[in-house]
Amino acid sequence: MIGQQKTEFQPLVDQWIGTAVKYGKGIEEDTMEFPIEYPVRVAMHKYTKAGLFRIPDPAYTFIFANPQATIGVRLVKAKAHINRLTRCVEEVDPDIHHGTQQKINVWHFLYQAMEQFTSQHPGLEHDITLESWSAHTIESYATFIKQTQELQIACGINSQAWTGGGIQPPGPPTYYLMLRTPVHTVCPFILHETGGDEHHVGPSHTQRAYIQVEMWSENPPIISPLLREINTRLQPCQSSMKIPDEAVQVLRAYSAPTYTEDAVLRVLKIVRGIKDELCPGGKPMKVKVHVQSQESIFQNDMTSEAEDAIA
Repeated sequence: MIGQQKTEFQPLVDQWIGTAVKYGKGIEEDTMEFPIEYPVRVAMHKYTKAGLFRIPDPAYTFIFANPQATIGVRLVKAKAHINRLTRCVEEVDPDIHHGTQQKINVWHFLYQAMEQFTSQHPGLEHDITLESWSAHTIESYATFIKQTQELQIACGINSQAWTGGGIQPPGPPTYYLMLRTPVHTVCPFILHETGGDEHHVGPSHTQRAYIQVEMWSENPPIISPLLREINTRLQPCQSSMKIPDEAVQVLRAYSAPTYTEDAVLRVLKIVRGIKDELCPGGKPMKVKVHVQSQESIFQNDMTSEAEDAIA
């Protein structure tokens, strides 16, 4: 407060501060109305965190701005406080957060935020995820014109002190990375069901599918090896094409996954093959692959997913 407001209200504010110091935070601060003996997860979804973040990578630097933060805590005896959830990402160490114009290392940010979260909010498990759109520049197949590949990225961290049998000392944090990007496929129904004989297949049409890969590990996963393999072994959707590019794109799509089940297994095989690149340090990782096909004839989309634990 300044000027007239400070003169008028500062004595009252000082009185409030003195009362808070004298009586402490009070019994209602962390006491639930109905005591329970089993954990409940409480989360704040899609809180917009101002800032320009970067994901360090040996091949590229992926940037995303003003991500949406989902912040959750699993608790038993304490209440969840939205101000504590918010503060864990707003009051990060100034050494790594110098305002919205500086590109912040997202993994350092999440680690610092988790340290503050766990120290200020009692709970059995804490998690923070930052999610936003990013992009990557690729070239078309025939004319090599520059274009943008859209990427949806989420980076997260989890600290767990509950194993199901009681509270345990928290182990190393688990890092989370999600990558979602569109690829180009061919509709298998028209291609296979309307074929005249074994030498001639029927006409077909192209469609778009979204590949989503989620990874969990004790070390921050790396994006570029996964993106490299998707762009090499699948067909990324093009944002800009000339006629020669379109011809190559359609022909390549005939060898791409068509059924969503095929796409899931193909991407899962890719992840298994490059696990050491995705998760350096020899740590085990958990992966989940989700594929959504945008049906261009039927009114409904089709999805498939699979999970795996890779040592």
